[in-house]
Amino acid sequence: MSEPQPILDVNTVSRDQLLERGLLPEVAERIIRRREARGPFRDEADLYEVVRDNEIRMDQLLGIVGLPARDNPQGYST
Repeated sequence: MSEPQPILDVNTVSRDQLLERGLLPEVAERIIRRREARGPFRDEADLYEVVRDNEIRMDQLLGIVGLPARDNPQGYST
C-alpha cells in the first residue's frame, strides 16, 4: 500500500505538480489562471470557482490541494 501524498498549497503549487497528481489539465490551468488574475485563494468558495460539473468533486480536489490554515501557517485547511 502506498503512503498518501502530501496536500499541496493551492497558492504556490505549479501546473506541473497538479498534473503529476492526476488533475485534469483544464482544472490545473484554471487554478493557475485564477490565482494569477485574482491573487491567492482565501477559502473553499474561491477554490470552487475553478471546479466544473463532472470534472472533479471538491472532496477529490481537496485531497490534492489545500488552503493555508489562517490560524496555523504550517498546516492546511481542507
